[in-house]
Amino acid sequence: MSIGRFFKEEIADPLGADFHIGLDESEFHRISNVIYPKEEFGDQIKEFTKSLGKYRISGKVAMKTFMNPTPDDESAWENWWRSAEVPAANGHGNARSVAMIQGLISNGGEMNGVKLLKQETIDLIFDEQSHGPDLVLLMPLRFGIGYGLPNEEFPFLPQDGKVCFWGGWGGSLIVNDVDNGLTVSYMMNKMMQTVVGDTRGLGILEAAYDSIK
Repeated sequence: MSIGRFFKEEIADPLGADFHIGLDESEFHRISNVIYPKEEFGDQIKEFTKSLGKYRISGKVAMKTFMNPTPDDESAWENWWRSAEVPAANGHGNARSVAMIQGLISNGGEMNGVKLLKQETIDLIFDEQSHGPDLVLLMPLRFGIGYGLPNEEFPFLPQDGKVCFWGGWGGSLIVNDVDNGLTVSYMMNKMMQTVVGDTRGLGILEAAYDSIK
């Protein structure tokens, strides 16, 4: 069974989540093409590496990661990309479907009456694996299992308790706060030159936290 079929049959369909890893051709007409930043990706990386002096680390790993090969802006518009099953890069969905799936973490492993995760599995996320300069993203990061954990670089997140997050190239953001039973998802098609979220998602996140104070 391919990863896309497994995800559909075991996760997306039971939850009623409109998210796909490997999109069927019948759904192509629903896609809103991503709009890439005007800056060349190589220029983005050059700007990104200006922060290296602060952390005294080499940019070689980052360059190899992001430039091998250099992303083709229009690849995501092609049918072969839409049909491919690349879990780390080409899932197709929207903020609602991402929040529904990720909400399993902040809701005790259950969504829409469907139980998919045990609490002890969720607890594993917060088992710290590393804490220090990341050689790809060129900033101090703290990782649990499968997610980033809050550190001083992300002051807008609660620094204690069970909070995990991640962001994507262009500005997407997901935050799961187990203690508050809160999941915040931001997905966009107009990308900004960032690889770990942006101010648009941050504004929504701050509003969500303000609402539960």
